[in-house]
Amino acid sequence: MMKKIVFLTVLCVWELSFAGAYNPPAGGENLLRLVNPEMLTGAGSSAGGALLGDSPSSVLINPAVVAGDQRAVIDLGYTALLEPNAEHTFGSGARLGVLIPSRFGVFTGSLNGVFSSLDSMPLGNLIMINGTFSKDVTERLYVGAGLTGGFGFGYGNDWALYIDLGAVYNFGTVGFMKNFRVGGALSAIGKTFVMDLPGIAAGTSTSSFYPGMFTPRVGVAAHLFEAGGFRGGFSCDISAPFFQNAVLDTGLQFDYAQIVKLTVSWQANLREILEDNYNLMPAISLSVKFGIDTQQNKFLASKGWQKNDLSISTAWQQLYGGVQAVSAGAAAYLGLKDTEAPVIQMWEE
Repeated sequence: MMKKIVFLTVLCVWELSFAGAYNPPAGGENLLRLVNPEMLTGAGSSAGGALLGDSPSSVLINPAVVAGDQRAVIDLGYTALLEPNAEHTFGSGARLGVLIPSRFGVFTGSLNGVFSSLDSMPLGNLIMINGTFSKDVTERLYVGAGLTGGFGFGYGNDWALYIDLGAVYNFGTVGFMKNFRVGGALSAIGKTFVMDLPGIAAGTSTSSFYPGMFTPRVGVAAHLFEAGGFRGGFSCDISAPFFQNAVLDTGLQFDYAQIVKLTVSWQANLREILEDNYNLMPAISLSVKFGIDTQQNKFLASKGWQKNDLSISTAWQQLYGGVQAVSAGAAAYLGLKDTEAPVIQMWEE
């Protein structure tokens, strides 16, 4: 017990030593939202998004949300950042990720990169490797943990190493809402990046660490309606980066036959608004999913992946100082979901 008290005391003192230094660069709290369309319009949802997708990238917000996934997934994304009429006019973000379900739980791994020296959005050159494990404790309760390591260069050199913890509980039907979920996460427990870049505060030449260490996040999401193949849902999250800021994320999603999906999300960052260095433009994405028959491929067929789905997505958002983010991505969902309950036979008939 004494060791725990000492550890928590040291942790609190260490955190408070940074309290007056919170000054991330513009977009620093949204660093990993730049890697693909799903993250750009994911509305920072710790509850899995409005219509509960199964993209490996969702674990970057809450490592628990994919615990119920049954299919292996490979996803690839790229985002171009364009700032016309500036000294530095081009930046980018990219991602390669994989999700692997097993009898023990769900594993994910990804390689993520953000490269931006834009005048209005200086983030540096960052490469991050992320791995997570999630488990369905019950049919309704999911838990997960993730580890991220990375290094930055070009504006000084630095490294990051931190863990994420999360949980999601699905309440089922609540009133008129279906699939009502509550999610929570504690992100970036450890060391994040510190680069020689300007922060959001006016008159400052050097930013603090980013993304915010020890960031608590809580959110809700649910399906609002289902009719004639159409579905609609919402998500809403509140996070507090380093307990020094407040960020609101909201999102709406609509799809038809679970094939065509439209997503609109919006974020308000309190510290950025107070410093008059903010972005309030919504992000918009469109994705299409279609089936692929691979029965003729012996390797895929031997893995049980005779029928697969491929999702193609694109997204757009105007960011800080008129920076245009244009994103595209693809995700391959291997095999089919198991929708049949197991048959238990007590004796031979």
